[in-house]
Amino acid sequence: MNIFDSTLSLADAPAVVPCRICGNPTRADQRNRYCVDCYGANGKFKYAIYARNRKARKVANGGTHTAQDVRDQYDRQKGKCFYCHIKVGDKYHVDHVVPVLLGGSDGPENLVIACIRCNAKKSYKHPMDFAGILL
Repeated sequence: MNIFDSTLSLADAPAVVPCRICGNPTRADQRNRYCVDCYGANGKFKYAIYARNRKARKVANGGTHTAQDVRDQYDRQKGKCFYCHIKVGDKYHVDHVVPVLLGGSDGPENLVIACIRCNAKKSYKHPMDFAGILL
């Protein structure tokens, strides 16, 4: 392709998002949004530590949910994103309203259905901080 081709646009380029572990910029099309340092050939150890710590936080924060809890929440929200209210269909994320990192539980009372875009944008922000972004 020619760099001067008029059909190319910035919208075609992958979005840059922060790595979930270290916060360094990474491409959004990478698996699970981890940078090469944290998940690449040398980073699997960092990822294992991150995953183990996340699991420990979930246990410490309490709460568990089932697939039925997720289906019930989907029905309560009428198949719409909790944040932007668009229909999500079968492509949605189950989001923790208060992130596990900030002390939120893994129980059904802390789960909502979110579109992929809103969940990625919210990341691990507190709900009130994210509400300021939505306005």
